Amino acid sequence: MPKADVIKPGELRRLVEAGVNLNPQVIADGPKWYIQVQVGMQHQALGARRGGVRFFKTLDGVASYLRRLGIGAWTTNAASWAPEQKALDPAQEALL
Repeated sequence: MPKADVIKPGELRRLVEAGVNLNPQVIADGPKWYIQVQVGMQHQALGARRGGVRFFKTLDGVASYLRRLGIGAWTTNAASWAPEQKALDPAQEALL
């Protein structure tokens, strides 16, 4: 489970549009993935609209979300990825 504070989706979008370097990371948490950015010295996980952290079922879903925001580069941490997660296709594996 992420230990970072939460950043609202609208706030993240505004920071990206302002050109702020956020050092985005995509991090595995069991069978799920979440996005973490660095704002100043603080790490913040992308929040869900209804509160809490937003989780994605697939790495492809995370990549699609980040690309729509205008983020084209990020790091991926799969150390906590659960083996029971469905198999990745070759395009997703290239992101790891």
